[in-house]
Order: sequence, then structure tokens, then C-alpha cells
Amino acid sequence: MTGSVHTVDEQLVAETVQHERTNVFNERLVASAYVSPLGIGFVAWLQTAAVGALQALEWGAMIVCVELLIIWFGRGFRKAALGKRPVDRWLNAQLVCCGLLGLMWGAATWFVWSPDKFLFYVTTLCVLVGVSFICMVVMAPVRWAMLPFAVGLLILPLVQLLFIDNPVGREIGAGWVVMIAVQLRYSRDLRHELVRQIDSSVRNLMLVERLTRVSSELTLANSEKETRNAELNAVMEQLNRLVTFDQLTGAYSRRHFMQELDRQVAVHTRHGAPVSLIMMDLDHFKSINDSYGHGVGDRALREAALSTKAELRDGDMLGRVGGEEFLVLLPMTTLEAAIILAERLRASLAAVGLAEGTQTIRISASFGVAELRDNEDATSWYRRADDGLYRAKAEGRNRVVAAA
Repeated sequence: MTGSVHTVDEQLVAETVQHERTNVFNERLVASAYVSPLGIGFVAWLQTAAVGALQALEWGAMIVCVELLIIWFGRGFRKAALGKRPVDRWLNAQLVCCGLLGLMWGAATWFVWSPDKFLFYVTTLCVLVGVSFICMVVMAPVRWAMLPFAVGLLILPLVQLLFIDNPVGREIGAGWVVMIAVQLRYSRDLRHELVRQIDSSVRNLMLVERLTRVSSELTLANSEKETRNAELNAVMEQLNRLVTFDQLTGAYSRRHFMQELDRQVAVHTRHGAPVSLIMMDLDHFKSINDSYGHGVGDRALREAALSTKAELRDGDMLGRVGGEEFLVLLPMTTLEAAIILAERLRASLAAVGLAEGTQTIRISASFGVAELRDNEDATSWYRRADDGLYRAKAEGRNRVVAAA
């Protein structure tokens, strides 16, 4: 993510504001063209009463043509904008129509003039004041629309006021100019306020879009992070399992088991609870591998582990610490109880038979048993259990010997 969340592209803001201004201008201009028949009809009625229906019809036809052009160009502008195409030629056409519109409304005074119907003339001027105010508001978003409209609206009435036989014509003309100038100033203020509102709206929209995009990026990043963390946890769990357990037999690994021996020594030192250790070694395991292959040897190891686990209590631990050598840790167990369990393990294992073709392979094991003594460390405890195992093998195997 680049750039601050709280900043926007100023060039893009300016372009968007300009685009929105021209859209507002076009929509307002087209809307005013649809309602203009009300004002046109009223002025035409004044003209009919003052000079006759023919002149009113002529003026009405000219200004209606201009209004129809505004509607036509407005639709073209809208289609171009929706299709993301350039709108400059449509905007320029509307600016020309604004000048023509001002000229047509200003021409209304020529079509209503009659020396003996001066009241109708003054009424028409009053109507033009209202029309000019409305049009100035409509055209406020685009300055270059107000100027041609104002010039077109001023020319014909001023020329007429200068030459008609009217003692206050010049004063009316001066007032007319002042009024248009005031309306131009007011419309300029309207344009500034409109631009400020559009600019604020565009900036807020861009900030919301950026915040939404940043939020989506953060959500995606968090999701990716969670996925990576889950993958890492899975790998760590797998590594931990590889370190903790023997992959062939499911027994605890030598490293983990030795750590547990140290912990049990600490527990015994603190609380004095009895804890015993059984060391078990499969008899004649090398001959099984040599005679039947390592696949059968692996099966023998797995069967030995399963048979042993089946006899253990919750809290007892089985570990594989060598090729065919296992350790059984028995917390809260005296030497006498451990010897009984070892005899049960030996008998259970002796009953296991591995089917290999037409033959049944019998498995047996030798056992050394040692109870942890006071002030004894894990190494000495382990060595005494190993001494018991060595004596069991020396005495003929498939037996249990308690360590001295």
C-alpha cells in the first residue's frame, strides 16, 4: 500500500469536480428547457395583447427552437458522459445555445413594443428579470454559460431603451444593466458554493473508496497471515510430533522420554512419591531381521509396542530408546508393583504371534526393573534398569529381573 489513506490525488479531484459541474449544468439546463413553456406562454400572451398574435407566434417559434436544441444537445451530452466519451463538443453547443437563449429572451421586448401599450412593455421587462434570475441560477455551474446569456439578454433591450420615445428609458436601461451585474455576481457566488460542495463530496467519496480498498487489503493480508500461521502451526505440530514420538511404533522418542525421566526425578525429590522404570529389549531381534527381513522386524516392533500399551495405565509412558529397546515409566509405582506389571507385559508379549507365510513368529523380551531411590539422578536410575535387563539376558532371556 502506497500513499497516505488521508490524501487524495488533487489532479483527479479537479478533473472529477469539473466533470460533475458540467453534468449539473447540463441537467439543470435541460430541466429548465422543459419548464420554459410556462414563461414563454406568458410573454407570448403579453405580446398578443400588445401587438397581435402573429408577432407573438414568431417570437415563440424562435425561442422554442432554441429550447429544443438545448434538450437535443443535453441528451447527446448525457449519452457521451455515460459512454465515457468526450463531451466537449456537446458542452460548446450548449454554451452557444445559452447565448441564443439570452438573445431570444431579450428580443421579447422588440416583439411587445407598442407606443400606446407601454404597460405591457414594462411587464415584459419585469418577466425578463425573473427569467434572467432563474437562468443565471441554472447556468451558475459553468461561468462561460452565464456570460453569453447575459450579453444576449442585454443587447436588444438596451438598444431599444436608448431609441424609444420614453423619458425614463435611459434610467430603465441603467437599472437593467445593474440588475444583470448583480445577478452575475450572485450566480458567481452560487458557482463557488456548488464547486465547494462537489469538491467536498468528491474528496469524501475518494477517501471512502480508499479506506474501503485499504480495509480490503488489510483483510486480505490478515487472511494470508492467518493462513501462513496455520501452516506454520501445522508444520510446528508435525515437527513436535517427530521430535516427541517414534514414527514406527508410536511410542515416545528417546529425547522426550529422557526429559520425562529428569522431570520424574524432580517430582520424586519434591514429594517423595514412588516411581519405577522398566527396560524391555526384544529377544533375538537381529535374527528376525536377518531371517525374515526388516519389514517383519518393523512389524515385530509395532506389535511389541501395541501389546505393551494395552497393559499400561493412564499416566504410564512407553518410549522407544533404541533399535529394539523400550522403556516403560510408571509414576506412583513401587518396585514390587512394577515387577508384577513387567511379568504381565512379558506374558502378553509372549502370546503374540506374527504370521509370515505358513510360519508363526513368536516374540519374547527381557525386562529390567528399577525403582528410583532417594537422591538418585536419572542417569543412575537408567543404568540400574539397564543392569537388570543385562542380567535377564544373561540368565536366558524372556524373564524379569529387578535391579539391585
